[in-house]
Amino acid sequence: MEATIRHLNATMPDLLPGYRIKILDGNAIAATEHRLKVLRDISSAPLPGQSLVVLDPSLMLAVDVFPCEDGHAQERSLFDEVLPTVEQDDVRTYALTK
Repeated sequence: MEATIRHLNATMPDLLPGYRIKILDGNAIAATEHRLKVLRDISSAPLPGQSLVVLDPSLMLAVDVFPCEDGHAQERSLFDEVLPTVEQDDVRTYALTK
C-alpha cells in the first residue's frame, strides 16, 4: 500500500521535516470473550496474545507488526525485535496509554 499511497501523492504532511516519524503502540486483547470459547469459563486459562504495531503517520499505515503469543509478557520485552527495524533518520515515539 505504501507504493500506491506515494504514487497518488496521498501522504500526510511531515510532522518533523527531514525525519520519518514512526509511532509504536501496544495492543492486547484483554477481555475474556476474546478467548477461545472452550476456555472462557476457566479462570486459569491462557490469556490471548498481544502485539506491538508501528504506525507511519505520513502514510496513515501500519508498517510493522510484532506479535507475541504470551499474554503475560510486557510490551518492552518485545523491543529487541523492534530495534533492528529502526533506520537512519527515523524518529520513534511510543504511545502511552492507561
